[in-house]
Amino acid sequence: MFPILLQITPSFFVKSLYFFSFLGLFLSTIFFVKETTKNRLRVQFIVDILFKMIFSGLVWGRIFYVALNYQFYFFELSFGSLIKAVAFWADKSLSFWGIIFGVILCFVSNANKRQENPKKWGDSFMLAFLMLMIFINFGAFLDGTNFGSPTDSFLGVQFLNNINVKYLTPIHPTQLYAVFYCSLIFMFLWASQKKYRHQYEGLIFVLGGFLYSISRFLETFFRGDDPTMLIFGVLRLEMITFGIASVYFFKLLFDYQMKYHTKLLLPLEKLINKLINK
Repeated sequence: MFPILLQITPSFFVKSLYFFSFLGLFLSTIFFVKETTKNRLRVQFIVDILFKMIFSGLVWGRIFYVALNYQFYFFELSFGSLIKAVAFWADKSLSFWGIIFGVILCFVSNANKRQENPKKWGDSFMLAFLMLMIFINFGAFLDGTNFGSPTDSFLGVQFLNNINVKYLTPIHPTQLYAVFYCSLIFMFLWASQKKYRHQYEGLIFVLGGFLYSISRFLETFFRGDDPTMLIFGVLRLEMITFGIASVYFFKLLFDYQMKYHTKLLLPLEKLINKLINK
């Protein structure tokens, strides 16, 4: 659509994806701080470990990116290849999910050491994460990345004069699909947390993780961009990853409900009991 949001000179311009990503990061950070305050958490804890989380995110973001593109970095085994893989500042390439993993890993490790409550922090993080993904996916739509496969549906969108999209025919606007389901999940979880705040610690994180993972898994069936990696030659890496994540979070959700019998998930518990009895 509009990969370049604003162009002042031929060499100075603002990309849509970067603009909305940074805007989302800014707004989600403000939201996160407000939510942690409402949940009676120490914001100073985040300030104390901020640089540790940034460093961990950069390291794991690079590790994930190099692992997914190992053929480019290690087409030959040499000291130069190792330096090329480590030097992220040279090509500025990092994996978004690697950064998220590194930040969470550093956070959980320090939270346990300082006797913070990871579950309550996780509830606030999940809401802020979904807000961030809404902006990132909208930026991706304007940029033309993460695009969908061709379709004859009325939902199809045609990208013209966009070098990022390889189709000239209408395609699934998978980025807008992601904006839609992230918005729905965010509103549902936010309303649930307002109603059940301080009652079920960790439930918002687990429920959000399951709903996002299953939605992202279903989204991969409509994707038309070149996959990062194919498993068994046919399955996208994202499909496998979020499929496994969906099962993992459902297991956590099941265990949580069987232990606490929350009102929010009571219909799920009744459905599971019926299936077990049958």
